[in-house]
This record gives sequence, structure tokens and C-alpha cells, in this order.
Amino acid sequence: MKKLSYTFLLVIFSVTLTFAQDALDSIFTNTEVLAVNIKEVTEETVKFSYPGEEILNTVSTNTISKIIFRTGRVQTFAEENSFRVVKNGLDWEYVTVIQNDRELKGLYQLDQVNAKAKAATGWGSVGKMENRAKRKLLIETAMNGGNVVYLTQQNSSTRSQRSSSSSVLGGVAYGSKVPNFESFKSVVDKNDGLRYVELHSLGVNNDDMKVSTQNGENVKLTNIEKSGHMIYVNASFPGIDETKFRVSYFDNNQIILVYRTKKHIINLILMI
Repeated sequence: MKKLSYTFLLVIFSVTLTFAQDALDSIFTNTEVLAVNIKEVTEETVKFSYPGEEILNTVSTNTISKIIFRTGRVQTFAEENSFRVVKNGLDWEYVTVIQNDRELKGLYQLDQVNAKAKAATGWGSVGKMENRAKRKLLIETAMNGGNVVYLTQQNSSTRSQRSSSSSVLGGVAYGSKVPNFESFKSVVDKNDGLRYVELHSLGVNNDDMKVSTQNGENVKLTNIEKSGHMIYVNASFPGIDETKFRVSYFDNNQIILVYRTKKHIINLILMI
């Protein structure tokens, strides 16, 4: 009887050990859930290896919402690491400004962004002028589909006899989440009736984005292709010469396209 009990306990211990070896840690990123073996967690990165591999991989905590360890313990990350969702220029207040390139880990570069503002009067407030330039930079970032802007240039000049006061900002728009190509194709394939409802436009000499309501004309997206982490489509719009556009945002309700001219950045809003 004792021998039988010992054998039973040995089997239970063996099964438990096997289960523990097979259990994995789960990293919840902005785009996927990774089932891995976590080796190290720091404030900036998480190091891990895939099952059956010894090679160390690194993911930035900027892109992680939480980790569920194989023990069941859950670690969530600070709110500042969870960037807000930005759909278009109307969401400009949700854009995060960063100035340390170390914070770019795990983010995806979209486009260069620039903004310039001049004093409304000859001796206008420099602070108000700088705020207008920053707002334009955030709007342009949001129109690109970015929720982060990396500030690379910041210049303000006061009025002289030859020029008025101005503030110039420059940076790079980044996104924390890559548009999923297969999901986008699925949304397009399931919905033939895409309605063109709005045009958003920001000019280099404008202080704010202009919103123009459209007539809801049906639009067909063709030649859907992926280049790096970007998605591009072809389409025809009334009064627009451009035919190729980048997808800046999409969900089950809308698709937003972006393109540039020499003097404007433009979003085309399509409702599903």
C-alpha cells in the first residue's frame, strides 16, 4: 500500500513538474500577446526568449500594457507608457511629446513634421506664439496617425526691424501600434460601401486644421499593399489629383487616409 502511494505521489510530482516547465510568461503588447520565457524586466525593456530558444530578445516597456507571469502574478506598467489612441487631427491633445531618443524604443516612425507660428501683432506674446506652433505640430502628428512626436527642433525669435517674431518646431511623428495589414484587408473586403464624408486639411500657413463635410460618395479602394509597416491604397476622389494614399488609421467603423501636397497635409475620412 505504501509503495502504491509513493508511486502515485511520484506521478503527481512528475505531471506538476512537466506543467511548470511547459508554462510560459505572457507579454501583452500594443499589437500582440507573446508567450515566452522572461529573463529580465527593467524600467525600459523586457528581455525574453522564445520556447526552445536561448537567444535573448528585447521589447520596450513603451509598447507593453501588462505581463502575466507563469506563476499567475500580473505586472502592469505605468500609465505614461500606455500611449493614447489617436485617429485624426481632432485628437491632437492625445499626442505625447518626447525629447529623449531612448523613449523611442518600440515605436514606429511615420513622417517628418514641422510647424511655424508668427506673432499675431508686431510685439505679440512669445508664449502664445510658441503654444500655437506646438499645437500645429501635434495636429500634424495626429493627422499622420501618430500618437507620439519626437521633438528635434525648437526655435523662437523675437521681432526685429526686418522680421516679425516667430516660433519654429520640428520633429518626427511616431506610432505605438502598427496597422495590421490582414485586418485592414478583411475590413475592406467585407465592406463595399465606403462613404467619403470629410476632408481635413492643415496648411503650412494655417493656424488650425480645416474640416470640410463631403457628400458621402461611395469610394472603392484598390491596389492594397504593404511597405514596411505602412499600408497604401489607390482610390479616386472628386477634386483630388492624388490617387495613392497611406492608411493612417482604421477600425470597424472608419478608414482614414493621409497624403501631402507642397503646402498641405490632408486626411480623407471614409465611413463604413
